[in-house]
Amino acid sequence: MTLLKRPVLIIIGLVVVGGGGFGYYWTQMRPASQVEVRVGRTKPNPCTDLYTPLFIAVINHSRRTVTKVSYRLIAKRPGDSTNLVDGDDIRQFDGVTAPGGGLGYCQTVPNLTERFLSWQTLEWSAEIVSISFE
Repeated sequence: MTLLKRPVLIIIGLVVVGGGGFGYYWTQMRPASQVEVRVGRTKPNPCTDLYTPLFIAVINHSRRTVTKVSYRLIAKRPGDSTNLVDGDDIRQFDGVTAPGGGLGYCQTVPNLTERFLSWQTLEWSAEIVSISFE
């Protein structure tokens, strides 16, 4: 009798753990993968202030409302893979972004590793560090 109970309990345990993993993926990981941070891809640039010329857009393709996004800026020369942003500065966007919506704002250009490098000649992107949902 105990030989039948043990495999049944193992199978039930695997179903519970697998269901929990799928639930976590569906509620946390999947929506997070549907949020995008775009950097400076609009022409003309809507950021005209000399001190905050870098345009950042948070676009929410998920079904959940985004309340906060933490990200790291990346700047590269065209065709190069080296990040030229000095340091490991994590920036934060605290705007509420509804499902299917997006928000943009202007921000300062981070310090670069090379002194006389123009930020306009670089390819900009962002690496999302964390996302909070409502």
